[in-house]
Amino acid sequence: ATVWAKMKSGDLAGVVAARTFEVVRCLPAEYEYVEWIASSGDQWIDTGVVPKQATTGVDIRFGQVKNAGSQVIFAQAWSWGNGFLFQVNPSFRFDNNKTLDGYAAGRDYHVTIAPGGIVTMDYGQGVVTNTGYSNGTGSQTLGLFAPNGGGNYRSTCRIYSFSMTDDGKTVCDFIPVRRNEDGAVGLLDIAGNQGFCGNADGEGELAAIELTDAPPRLVVTSSLGE
Repeated sequence: ATVWAKMKSGDLAGVVAARTFEVVRCLPAEYEYVEWIASSGDQWIDTGVVPKQATTGVDIRFGQVKNAGSQVIFAQAWSWGNGFLFQVNPSFRFDNNKTLDGYAAGRDYHVTIAPGGIVTMDYGQGVVTNTGYSNGTGSQTLGLFAPNGGGNYRSTCRIYSFSMTDDGKTVCDFIPVRRNEDGAVGLLDIAGNQGFCGNADGEGELAAIELTDAPPRLVVTSSLGE
């Protein structure tokens, strides 16, 4: 694979010295970057991953959530007692109806869920935490924009990135992309486990906006020693 090292101006080629640089991982040629994807309220994505209550961690960046009844950001099923469920109505809620204040129209959010259910939400003007989980997780894979299988309570939020870990190991690391061959918009797992995940059902297509630079998840700060 090709990597690019972004050096400061004045660095001389062939000079080996201790310095920090950025490594940009390149997408496969079949895809191009987009900044976010969004559902019209019809589409949803199946991540292909079954979360586990005791060992799964989640990291999601999303925004522009409409507070119009229940809006699911991600879920296995529409049931507080059946595993991962994160929604807004009218506050953000995770699993056993634990609430996190901080909702406002037009905001972007960064939510992390640690194994065991400790939820942290950063909404740019503050950070709130709470502990979720009720009676364990279900057997379904996790859906984005809706519970697995679609159904009611689908959201129209934007998703900028989504990743999950199990026992500290990355099981998926999704970034928004457009597939060149057919223009389909979806999420690509740059961890290499789930591949491309597009619209699982519903009418129309997921929306997207262009992004010309590599998204943050593709840029890794590293160092070159002497």
